Amino acid sequence: MDLGVVIVNWNSGDYLARLLASLEPLFPELESVIVVDNASVDRSAEIV
Repeated sequence: MDLGVVIVNWNSGDYLARLLASLEPLFPELESVIVVDNASVDRSAEIV
């Protein structure tokens, strides 16, 4: 079974960094992570 995650983000860079770091330990079989950003003006793009 393939497992993927889609994350919708807007100006949540601080939370996004913690979320992305937590995914691999929780879901080692994770195949893909897609981050959809809605024109954030914080550091979200740098974090991804």
